[in-house]
Amino acid sequence: MSLVEKVEGLLGQMTLREKIGQMLQLVEYMSGVEAVADGSWGDSSLGSVLYSGGLPSVGSLRERSARLQRAARRHRLGIPLLIGVDAVHGHAQARGTTVFPHNIGLGCARNESLARQLAEATSLEVAACGINWVFGPCVAAAQDDRWGRTYEAFSSDTELVSRLGEAQVRGLQESPTPVAACAKHLAADGATQHGRDQGDAVLSEAELQAHLRPYRAAVQAGALTVMVSFSSINGRPAHGNRWLVTQFLKRELGFEGLVVSDWGGINKLPGSAEQQFAAGINAGIDLVMLPGTNAPGTWNQATSGPWRAFVDSVERSVKTGRISLERIDAAVRRVLRVKGKLGLLAADAGGTAALRPPSSKHLAAAAAAEPKQLAPLVRSKWHRALAEEAAAHSAVLLKHDGALPLSPTASVLVACRGGRSLGRQMGGWSLSWQGTTRDEGLGTNVYDGFRARAGRAGCEACVSFSGVGDRARSPVPMHGADHACLDNLMKRRVIIASFVPGSEGGSAIASLVYGDRPFKGRLCRAWGEHWSLGFGLRLEPPPAAPPPPQEPSPPKVQMWVFPFLQPPVPDTSLSLNVGLIGGVAFGLALLAVLRRVLCGGGRKKQARVPPSDAAEWKAPNSFTDSDRRHAKASGFSM
Repeated sequence: MSLVEKVEGLLGQMTLREKIGQMLQLVEYMSGVEAVADGSWGDSSLGSVLYSGGLPSVGSLRERSARLQRAARRHRLGIPLLIGVDAVHGHAQARGTTVFPHNIGLGCARNESLARQLAEATSLEVAACGINWVFGPCVAAAQDDRWGRTYEAFSSDTELVSRLGEAQVRGLQESPTPVAACAKHLAADGATQHGRDQGDAVLSEAELQAHLRPYRAAVQAGALTVMVSFSSINGRPAHGNRWLVTQFLKRELGFEGLVVSDWGGINKLPGSAEQQFAAGINAGIDLVMLPGTNAPGTWNQATSGPWRAFVDSVERSVKTGRISLERIDAAVRRVLRVKGKLGLLAADAGGTAALRPPSSKHLAAAAAAEPKQLAPLVRSKWHRALAEEAAAHSAVLLKHDGALPLSPTASVLVACRGGRSLGRQMGGWSLSWQGTTRDEGLGTNVYDGFRARAGRAGCEACVSFSGVGDRARSPVPMHGADHACLDNLMKRRVIIASFVPGSEGGSAIASLVYGDRPFKGRLCRAWGEHWSLGFGLRLEPPPAAPPPPQEPSPPKVQMWVFPFLQPPVPDTSLSLNVGLIGGVAFGLALLAVLRRVLCGGGRKKQARVPPSDAAEWKAPNSFTDSDRRHAKASGFSM
């Protein structure tokens, strides 16, 4: 039986309320979700479930997914669920997985093959949890540094965004363990005025067409789903924009997949809930993501809140003619078609079916595996190596004055607040939407990365690690120290930008600083007045490494956390700034980064802090008594 015949056969068996249920997506943690899915509560059905943040380990999550699918199979129609998750830089919402660099880093790497490999690895780790849908890639072209989600965008250049977005769509859907990709957020969410999230993008026709380019590429690559944006275009909300969703996407581009709303986004349209649902569905939305926060009733109870509000409202709209039955049937066909292309409508429907031949040999063994058999491959040595390689490729050398690479025998002082924080390395969409400050995952932080490489006792180089969060609103007051840091910015010998590099970022940064890998990254967007789009220095040819000592001492890395950081004293010493910049930090928070830059050491012949058998080092005037106490506790003479 062909897929078309299967879809039409199921559609012919459904009641109106069952059809409407296939157009609904609920959050997994809501009580009563299984009762809605199996039809034991009410007389409808359920099309999809999404996982939010704070997910458990792979084994527990796999059991959750299996339980939900068993519930759906108990329904008289037996149609499996689409189960989605925001795995936007690896399967980072779950514990014990591999976390890759965010899109801003992949934009700096500018490597479509690498982007595809990361997507393939993500599809495997997601499939190991019984999940068949990834809400990514984000193909926004961020134009304003003030936008709090800038780190989710590959670049400000729509052409580069198109290439990388296409690569990730193919990686997710053409891997041995394919999952549905989701190009988001339609459209121009990165071009809103003043960088306001969920704001209005005021665009000319030429500008609009440029921001639509990544969706043309994603559809051409075969993307099965597209998510609509919270934002508006020229005053018209995307969730109610029939031209955007139906005329452009479905008719002009010939998109045959399903269109999903964003988290409660349809309820941001004007009018009552019934009017909102009707406006969104008539605009072309096929599946409504309804967390319940905007629906009547108890928000976390699927049976009494969002499920009933949606099914009852849409049913009334069909009966009153506000929504046509043809529109409902068209939406359900798209939902079922996507399920069919994922292999969910097969007789066994045990997992996903390959959409196209796989492209990565190291994943070939997983092609016919069940979720349980995939578990040992989650955070495998291949995925960790891939994460480290991606982090290294994405780092950008912004300034270099002959201080790199560091000698393998040199000891390093890591002066920072975030150098031991994997949470800062991973950024948002890591265990939760806004990320985490706790190191619950596995990985290598910057401090441990340097510790694994540093040489003998004594400080010969200072690494100032500055991490900034990705909050949408982060006031950055300008004090005298900030001005001093700005004045001294270009006097630093080395500046490296490593944008939320993921769980293996520490090892990657250390390998670059010690010369094990070349710098390849180039900025994916202009940054301040010093560095333009595409800027990135190289170390060519790399200086020859000095011979190892005859009797090497155990490695020593000092961790020195400064409670109050003074502006740096102008000098020519090495001060390596490793900035993990996300969202609003890309621009305004540069000031916060600079404020944390410290005066440091240098290469051995220029060392500010000599080995222990040399003369006593005199502290510069910028250090306070508190700093000296910290230094003394760390074994330094000041």
